[in-house]
Amino acid sequence: MTRQHAILLVAVIASMMSCREAGSAVVSKSSSEVSQPVTSNGPAQATDTTTNGSADPVTSSGLAENTAAIEEELTPPPPLDFRPPGQPGLQNGWASIEERTDAAQRAWIEGSTLNAEKVVIETNNVRRFELNLAHLGVNWSERIALKIDGSTSELTKKRWPSMILERTPAGAWVVID
Repeated sequence: MTRQHAILLVAVIASMMSCREAGSAVVSKSSSEVSQPVTSNGPAQATDTTTNGSADPVTSSGLAENTAAIEEELTPPPPLDFRPPGQPGLQNGWASIEERTDAAQRAWIEGSTLNAEKVVIETNNVRRFELNLAHLGVNWSERIALKIDGSTSELTKKRWPSMILERTPAGAWVVID
């Protein structure tokens, strides 16, 4: 063993010891070793034999804490919503799919509001959906343009608080309820 390897080994061991004292665990395995399963049901232990061949028990609770911390760091933040202040935009529950065109395929609805005066909706594989007018976040004192899949019409509160839209065989959207 070279002097550099010995220094590196001492640094790794010191790091492992400081992690244990802090209540967490670090297990390092090379790709040629087979790791033992670690469960989170009770006081199960994994054994690390990478440093000098001696067994080194590591509790699974420390691994679970480290895994949770890593997963939290890797979780992407929610998408940012850019709109002028005072304009709430679409809220949860603004639309729900009632029926798909092809039941075996994935369906989705995307929407946005522009200047609280225009609602733009894009659909995929949707035959019928409910639009919740109360959750659109628009200025009802103004004329509201509703653009669905490229076709524009005027949106009113006539069917408050929600309405059902259905796609015709020709591809147009009509209000059915």
